[in-house]
Amino acid sequence: MFFKKQYLCILIIAYFLSGFASKSFAQQDEYYYELIDEIYDEMTDYRQERPYDHKMWERKGKYQQKINEIGFRLLNTNRFPRRVNFRLISVTLYNMEAYNAYARYADGRVAVYSGLLYYIDNDDELAAVMAHELGHIQQLNTGFWLWKRIKMHFAPRYYEYDADLKGVDYMVKAGYNPIAMITFLNKICSEKSAYHKLSLFMTELGYLFLLPFNTHPTGSKRLLNVYNHIQTHYPSFLAGEEDNLYYINFLLNSEKNDDIKEIKDKYDITVPYKQENL
Repeated sequence: MFFKKQYLCILIIAYFLSGFASKSFAQQDEYYYELIDEIYDEMTDYRQERPYDHKMWERKGKYQQKINEIGFRLLNTNRFPRRVNFRLISVTLYNMEAYNAYARYADGRVAVYSGLLYYIDNDDELAAVMAHELGHIQQLNTGFWLWKRIKMHFAPRYYEYDADLKGVDYMVKAGYNPIAMITFLNKICSEKSAYHKLSLFMTELGYLFLLPFNTHPTGSKRLLNVYNHIQTHYPSFLAGEEDNLYYINFLLNSEKNDDIKEIKDKYDITVPYKQENL
C-alpha cells in the first residue's frame, strides 16, 4: 500500500509540473511569435521605404560582364584556338587595391585585378590589357609547352615584347584601336632609373639568372616597340591622335627615337593644351 501511495504522489507531482512547463513553453512561444511579428513589421516598413533592387546583379556584375564581352570578342574574331575564361578579382596590397593582370596557361584563365579599372578610360584600353594576356596564353599554346616555359623563364622580357605585339594584332582584328596599348601602358609603366636597373642586374647575377627579378621591359623601350609595330603594320591609326593626352605624353618623352621625332615635327607637338609650363 505504501508503494502505491508513493507512485500516486509521483504521478500527481509530475502532472502539475507538466502543466506548469507547458504553460511556460506556451508563454515562451508567444513571446517569440511577437518578436518575429515585430521584425517582420520592421522589414516591411524598410522595404516600403526602400524597395527591393531587382537590378542589383546588373550593377554589381557590370564590370565582369564588360570583361567577358571584350574577352570573347577578342577570342572569336581572332579564332583563338583554345577555351579561355576571364575573371575580375580583387587584390589588396599595402591597404590599396593592386593593379595587375595575369594569364594562366594551365587552366586557360585571364584575371584582371579590380584596381586596374581605375586606370582604364574606355573599351580599347581594357581590350589592350586582355589582348596582351591572351598573347601570353598563345605563346604557350604553340610548340612544346615545357621547353617554351623554360625559355620564358630565362628571357621574360622578350616574351613581354611579343605579347604586346600579339595583343596589338588581336585588337586590330577585333576592331579596337591599337593606340590604346600605348595610352594604357604610358599610364602604368614606370621608368626605372639607371641605379635601379643596375641593382636588379647585380641581384640576378648573384643568382646566376636562375631567378629573374627584372621580368618586364622598361617603359620607353616597351612603348617604342609597340609604336613601331603600329607604324609598320597599322599606320592609319596614328592619324588623328594628336589630341590624346596620354599619347601626347608618350611622344614628348620619346626624344631619342627618329620615328617619334618625325611625327612630333609633323604635328608640331611641343606644348599640348597650351600648358606653357610643361
